[in-house]
Amino acid sequence: FTIKNQLENIRDNKMNKISLTPLQKQNLSTHDFRSFFELSAVGIAQVDVRTKRFLLVNKKFCDITGYRRNELLKMTFPDITHPDDRKRDLDLYKHALSGSSKEWISEKRYIRKDGQVIWVNVTGTIIFNDAGRPHRSVAFIENISERKKFQEELGWRKAEFEAMFHSISDAVIFTDANRCIRMTNPAFTAMFGYSSEEVKERSTEFLYADKRDYVQQGEKRYSIKAKGDLHTYEMRYRRNDGSVFWAESSGTQVKDASGRVLGFISVHRDITETVHTKVMLQKSREDLEQKIAERTEELTRVNRELQETVEKLHQWEDVLIRQKHILEAFFKHTITPFVFLDRNFNFIRVNDAYARACKRDIADFPGHNHFEFYPHKENEAIFKHVVKTKEYFQAIAKPFTFPDHPEWGTTYWDWTLIPVLDDTGEVDFLVFSLKDVTLRKRTEDLLRQNEALLRTVFDTLPVGVWIINKDGQIIQGNKTGQEIWAGARYVGIDQYGEYKGWWLNTGTRIGPEEWAAARAIRKGEISLNEEIEIECFDGSHKIILNSGVPIRNDEQEIMGAFIVNQDITSFKQIENKLRDSEDLLRRLSSELIAAQEIERRRISRELHDDLGQALSLIKLRLGYIEGHLRANQELLKQHCADTINYIDETIEDVRRLSHDLSPAVLEDFGITLAIRKLIHGIIEIHRNIHIDHTIADIDHLVPKEFHINIYRIIQETVTNILKHADARNISIVMKQKDSEVIILIEDDGKGFDVQQALSVITVEKGLGLASIQERIRMIGGTLYIDSQQGKGTRITLRIPVIIL
Repeated sequence: FTIKNQLENIRDNKMNKISLTPLQKQNLSTHDFRSFFELSAVGIAQVDVRTKRFLLVNKKFCDITGYRRNELLKMTFPDITHPDDRKRDLDLYKHALSGSSKEWISEKRYIRKDGQVIWVNVTGTIIFNDAGRPHRSVAFIENISERKKFQEELGWRKAEFEAMFHSISDAVIFTDANRCIRMTNPAFTAMFGYSSEEVKERSTEFLYADKRDYVQQGEKRYSIKAKGDLHTYEMRYRRNDGSVFWAESSGTQVKDASGRVLGFISVHRDITETVHTKVMLQKSREDLEQKIAERTEELTRVNRELQETVEKLHQWEDVLIRQKHILEAFFKHTITPFVFLDRNFNFIRVNDAYARACKRDIADFPGHNHFEFYPHKENEAIFKHVVKTKEYFQAIAKPFTFPDHPEWGTTYWDWTLIPVLDDTGEVDFLVFSLKDVTLRKRTEDLLRQNEALLRTVFDTLPVGVWIINKDGQIIQGNKTGQEIWAGARYVGIDQYGEYKGWWLNTGTRIGPEEWAAARAIRKGEISLNEEIEIECFDGSHKIILNSGVPIRNDEQEIMGAFIVNQDITSFKQIENKLRDSEDLLRRLSSELIAAQEIERRRISRELHDDLGQALSLIKLRLGYIEGHLRANQELLKQHCADTINYIDETIEDVRRLSHDLSPAVLEDFGITLAIRKLIHGIIEIHRNIHIDHTIADIDHLVPKEFHINIYRIIQETVTNILKHADARNISIVMKQKDSEVIILIEDDGKGFDVQQALSVITVEKGLGLASIQERIRMIGGTLYIDSQQGKGTRITLRIPVIIL
């Protein structure tokens, strides 16, 4: 609408300056208007107020929408308006038609012919006929898509800048061109001890411990004429409490797009500890220089103050104008809803963010009272109290339901109401700022529910759980943990001595730094199921499994630890009883095996001495009888000969049985020869099986009392293979390797399930493996069995060498 007025004024002024007849002026006006209409840099459209159909459009409008002129003249302006903007646009149009306001300005979206969505700024006016009725409407349309995109980018840039500005650990100071402070970050407050409000509008001079630094920095980089020195300087600054510290400082000019210096930015890092030694060494010289500097600085300061007084008179106007522009830009583009109200709570002005939050147009608010749109007795009472007391009010997560949007449900808002006083001290107007925290509030409610659920699970866990903070302080423990310890001590690492414990395997007392919790916090160690004996706070003793796991954040920093205790006292008691039973069983087994060997030797001697001699005597007597038979007694002679052969076989079986029960060769010639003889005997009997053997001399490597057990182990192992394996090939190796005697027995038989064979003793298998295991244990050896169904068996025996 402003553009239209300006063009009409130009046209009128042009015609007034030329001496023309009224008809000539009319023709010239029509010609100029048509030229302006067609060649205008903005789109222009004339619309029928009744049908909303386009009556006249210029080329620029066709370019903006992508439609040809004849296409647009068949359409209405709602046809090309984005569906989401259509209702608001029609409401503005109806409002203008009503005569309340003949003009309107709005930003909305068009859908071009090619389907592209664009943003436009529409400035329109209603043309009334002589009867005062709406006749036509004229609108000026400007494509603002690029501006919208720029505004969105500007918002992101601002958010990124604020995040960086507030999170950087170095102190950051923004000043104007006169080096007066405009803005500081939280790190500045931590470093200098001043709040942002305390230093705002103050010259940075008071921050310098040495006033010369202030002057020098102004000449080098903090002046409009400076070339922009980017070097880093080390200098002293003064805190609010008067203390002086060293800082590393860098800074530069801040310019606008035209290159005009708007102010300066400086970054400061505390390096006091770094230069402390250097300062101490140069202290005497600096004292002298300081006295000279103070005199010089005093003269400089007086001169500067005089100059500043004069300059400030000229600068205040520029500062006020710049502040107005900054405030206007902030008010318009900030994402925070802002409202200006008079003392009676009538809307003076609202920003775009507030209008968007309320789903209204900005033009809807002026002339209306806040509580006309948003009635709320409690809030109205608060507003009145602020006006009365002249003190600001802040609400946190205050619930509110929009009366015109009940479908939104209850929303939650952080808001602040600040009274602004006039020269008489009375409230002039109110600044109302809001933040929608509905999502945060609902998230917090959900978080509280989840925390309650987690606490229930935490308290009902069957193991003790303790939570440690990053300083090592025990901050929380569940019910089971307190039952295990008969209480709790919420102490730090240095007081962990109040928890008494001993390593179960050594009985050594656990120091404060040795607890899993301390190691998790200090070293980041993960400890799982450490067995310890504890003394509970009631004096009783228990055995627990103690585990500790550090808790880390995304940067892998240790933020605490998670400790788990499991009471295994009853399990340990059962384990000890089982161990005692196993020891007793092993002792009985050893005694049984020893008794078996004694009984075997006794039976062997009886077979050899008694039965063997008896059979030999019978053989001799039969031979005598055979020799005295008559020649015609051939049948008897044959019976005697057969019986003598049978007796010979029986004597051989008795001899072999006696040898198997107690091999005499073992006693007479040692273990090596006895095993070789055993293998040769097996080969003679089982000629259908290939037996490969390598037997080294080990008699000098193991005590003689071990020989019978080694012999029996090999004998029983090979016997099991012959009985159960269905093997075609057997390999037996006995050798020395380092400090061990290795016995390796392999076959290519059908194999078996090792775990089942070791855990179950069947009638068919007898005590074979169990007997071998016990004999190995008796001589201090180890047994390894590798077997799978259909893949044969490999048995390895390792016996420690004991050289006598």
